[in-house]
Amino acid sequence: LNNKTNFKVDAAPIEVTTGYQEEVNYAPVYPTNLPEGINLSKLRIWVERRDHYMDGFTYLLRIGSDYYRPSGYHEALQPTNAWFPFYDISISLVNGADVGLSVLNDSNNEIALDIPAQTFVPGDNSKVWVVNYDLGSGAWSYTKGKVIKKIYNTFGAKVLEGYLSCSPSIHNGYAAYELVRDNFIVRSGTDHWNIYGDLGSVNVDDFANVSDYETGTRTANLVDAYTKFLMLEANYDASQGGSPVQYTNNNQTTITIMVVLTIIAVLGISYVGRSSIRKKREMN
Repeated sequence: LNNKTNFKVDAAPIEVTTGYQEEVNYAPVYPTNLPEGINLSKLRIWVERRDHYMDGFTYLLRIGSDYYRPSGYHEALQPTNAWFPFYDISISLVNGADVGLSVLNDSNNEIALDIPAQTFVPGDNSKVWVVNYDLGSGAWSYTKGKVIKKIYNTFGAKVLEGYLSCSPSIHNGYAAYELVRDNFIVRSGTDHWNIYGDLGSVNVDDFANVSDYETGTRTANLVDAYTKFLMLEANYDASQGGSPVQYTNNNQTTITIMVVLTIIAVLGISYVGRSSIRKKREMN
């Protein structure tokens, strides 16, 4: 069994009811590992655990009787220093599927808790999945929505790293720009960015060429996160007004020039002025 990466449980679950919650204990499970990295066929899901089942437990994605481990963790919220697990998983596995969350007891590889599944629809990965517990009813659930607290600039960069700037996909491309902007790149009001630090000061691993989308080959620290945000924005805006802009490489200097030219062509000089002001804005 130790050589298995994905174990389907045939035994019936044993339900254990306490005064606080209902837990479901299964025979040991051996979840599939999800290597970190996005390509044309993969997307990234983020989960906020809200301090439920932390030390000694691992949150898994559950699809049917299959379980999937996080690809990694990243420090997200300031000043609580909450870490969010993320899952880089094949689009074909989740799209249209009923996806739940399960909590694995690391000490015995048994499931401590199953959180009910929801049907995955396009765009769901561009929302944070927040774990909720209702003290009155004892019910567990998760909701898909916005990050509501101040985030670290490094977390914003890690979120943006999960998107392909030149792909039109709603799952992992510029079609998801508005969802990413509204749900992850946090703002207080309309003008103030609720980010600790500056997106432009964090470089992300990214694709040097569109042809690399198939292989997933990235170049380390290729572009800063603010430029990547602008590139997603420019391609999204262009797609709303006609044919999307096509980029063939992701060289830092080339990106900056292309983004500026795209903004000029699509939105006019006034938009360039607004973006310039935004870039210079100090982020608290």
